[in-house]
Amino acid sequence: MKRKSILAILVSVVLAGSLLAGCGGSSKPSESKSEAAASSAAEEAVSKAASEAASAVSEAEEAASAVSEAAEEAASAVSEAAEEAASAVSEAAEEAASAASEAVEEAASAVSEATEEAASAASEAEEAVSAASEAEEAASAASEAEEAVSAASEAEEAVSAASEAEEAVSAASEAEEAVSAASEAEEAVSEAEEATSEAEEEVAAVSEAEEKEVEAADSYKIGFSQATMASPFYVTMVDAFEKYCEEKGVEPMAISADEDVQK
Repeated sequence: MKRKSILAILVSVVLAGSLLAGCGGSSKPSESKSEAAASSAAEEAVSKAASEAASAVSEAEEAASAVSEAAEEAASAVSEAAEEAASAVSEAAEEAASAASEAVEEAASAVSEATEEAASAASEAEEAVSAASEAEEAASAASEAEEAVSAASEAEEAVSAASEAEEAVSAASEAEEAVSAASEAEEAVSEAEEATSEAEEEVAAVSEAEEKEVEAADSYKIGFSQATMASPFYVTMVDAFEKYCEEKGVEPMAISADEDVQK
């Protein structure tokens, strides 16, 4: 637009100079000299205006070239900044997914160890129950021994069965030892029952921890806000993000900001 204005001014000046140079047809010498001087002045004015117009056009072209170069540099800078930002977002997403995976693996390992410990405690409880069963058998033997003591008492009344009575007394002593053993066995049974109760509580705690881990894994979600979805480059980034989340068992959520920095 500026170039057209300058050319219009230049044409106007040239026309004005031509008119001044061609005006008048008098044969008087003074008028001829005056016209010649006017014509020369007009030509100089036209030449000067043309030079200035050409200089202005050259400056306008240089300004336009500078504007074009600045626009290209700005576009290149914006493109580089966008690529760097996209790379940073991708790296952050990968690091977050890796940290989540490590946390899940550590939690699973802790649950496995707790389960093994609970199984070991349950095995010990079963052994304690077995010991309690043996104690019950010993108590039954003690009851039989008490019957033997009663028989020994009857044997004492029989003088002829004195020898058998002495053996019954010996059996009674052994029965008392058996009764003592039965008492110890009952204590062992009580301890075994307490151990079984503790083992059941540990198993319940492990089960509750496993349920919490499952709930935590089901509810894990990662969000990714993209600058725009109008560019194939950003669409490819979103596809890669969603594929990676699916491989890690994490729910992805990608949205487009539509080039709005507030989003």
